[in-house]
Amino acid sequence: MADAEEQKHGMTLYSNTGTDIGPEKPSPINESLKNSPTRDWPLPFLSRMEAAEFIQKISCSDLEYQYFMGSYVSWHQLLPQIKCPVLLIRSKSHEAVPDSEYAKMQALITDCVAYEMTHWDHNVHLADKEQFFSCMDQFLSYVMKDLVE
Repeated sequence: MADAEEQKHGMTLYSNTGTDIGPEKPSPINESLKNSPTRDWPLPFLSRMEAAEFIQKISCSDLEYQYFMGSYVSWHQLLPQIKCPVLLIRSKSHEAVPDSEYAKMQALITDCVAYEMTHWDHNVHLADKEQFFSCMDQFLSYVMKDLVE
């Protein structure tokens, strides 16, 4: 079973055999967030809409909000260039990834395994860890079968 340090940082991963696997220390990503301009934000947001409302509220002007929200670039043109197997997961809520986007991503990725979590929370890896890691185990088995053959 996970020790107190692993549980404190939420970093314990479980295999389908029930054994602990994964890091015992906080992720360097978590450490880098200490100096991030978003460090005081109520992360993670439950939805893109919640994030947009928060960003609009803290923005000094409509121009700043529009700039921030428009700063992300469409990455759909990059998806066909991915040559390795991809696990595409979304939550049951469909709020963050609507049906049309989910289908578009699947169509653009050559070797795509798509999975929909039964939980409604956008943070699929946190909402139901057992289901998430079961899905990961299945995906890794799929990837490994091609390596073994």
